[in-house]
Amino acid sequence: MIRASFGRVIFAVVGVALGGCTGGGGGDSTPPAAQDPAATASLMFQWDPVSVSDLAGYRIYRSTTAGIYGNPIATLSASTTTYQMTNLTKGVTYFFAVSAYDTNGNESPFSNEQSRTIP
Repeated sequence: MIRASFGRVIFAVVGVALGGCTGGGGGDSTPPAAQDPAATASLMFQWDPVSVSDLAGYRIYRSTTAGIYGNPIATLSASTTTYQMTNLTKGVTYFFAVSAYDTNGNESPFSNEQSRTIP
């Protein structure tokens, strides 16, 4: 079970790739409407692993409104600490967060929020 002492997932954007990016995102199944691939970008995320015995994995969240997240766009295994987000529209500001969840489905608080405006 994820406990109060568990803390938050520490998370950072580590890179931006512009134009013509394909594949690798998994879970991000909402592509921009009829856009030229050169009008999109991708971001690489990385976070510190969480050390609890019953860690099941991580969930990735994305929004265009700070602090407001719906369902996760990806659910990843406990051994995964990076994620490539694709099909991000240039000129849009996105907000991202990660959470950890345990084998009982309990979820941690969101990580520190990261935001990026896609150039």
